[in-house]
Amino acid sequence: MNTTGLLGKLYEKYSQRDPKTDSKEVSLVLLHKLTGIKYLHYGFWDEDAKPSLRELPAAQERYAELLIHTLDDHLQQMGLEKQEARLLDVGCGTGALLCELNIRDYPTDAVVPSQYMHKEAQKALERLPPDKKAQTKIFLCRLEELKRSGPGYDLIFFSESFQYVRLEQAFDKLRELLNPRARVVICDFFSLPGTKNPARIGGGHKLPTFYATVAQHQFKILMDRDITKNVSPNFRLLNETLTEKVGPASTILHQFLSARHPWIYGTASVLMQKRIKKVRQKYLSGQRTQENFERLKSYRLIALERLP
Repeated sequence: MNTTGLLGKLYEKYSQRDPKTDSKEVSLVLLHKLTGIKYLHYGFWDEDAKPSLRELPAAQERYAELLIHTLDDHLQQMGLEKQEARLLDVGCGTGALLCELNIRDYPTDAVVPSQYMHKEAQKALERLPPDKKAQTKIFLCRLEELKRSGPGYDLIFFSESFQYVRLEQAFDKLRELLNPRARVVICDFFSLPGTKNPARIGGGHKLPTFYATVAQHQFKILMDRDITKNVSPNFRLLNETLTEKVGPASTILHQFLSARHPWIYGTASVLMQKRIKKVRQKYLSGQRTQENFERLKSYRLIALERLP
């Protein structure tokens, strides 16, 4: 079976095992399995950077530092010391950022719907000092399903996880979970209106719909920074890796398997034909470029205040 067929098989495996895993998250699971990277978010690059896999971990660290600095700024604006604030990480992935915040004395809980991610985050949590580990909770559910227990949160943040929430229900839940005048920080991309998407770059709420929902649920926008140019180089790196490495490798593997095991490989290819075609169109078409991402999406760092 070629590389794209393998991706299809792994997609089925994780979808069946974990029905709450969004299909868009499967690529993150595979990336974590195959590379062992620390973070599951994109990297933050200088504009016009030439990204490389070697520099990706450093770019991811810059993204994490940007987010932590933003959280700290808003806690200071609220007059809160970081040790006394309560934070919630929505969609904590493998728990890398969650643990980093707790190590730096930001008491932070997390919510994640994926069983796989929940287990990985729990493993990361076990490596924390006992006092940090004891104060941290990781809830296995969607944000919309989380029940408030005890005091509200002072700051809830999303690191490339906002695109997965159901917009209206999420804002209702944020009002329930947050204290009055508390903050929300979102670092994620949104879809631009009026653009056709032959590149099949999915994800992201429509930006005008997001703004309208913010106003309807009595939140105030405190900061809205466009960092698309700093994140789009990830798509150049992704496209080059897929078309220059994964694509040729899958072709070689196809030739080898079809020659060595023609009956088995032929049967598997027929059974997986639709899946293979879909994966090839999405990931190996050469359309998931930096330019297309900038045309279709707007990556933003946003801070909101919950009004009384």
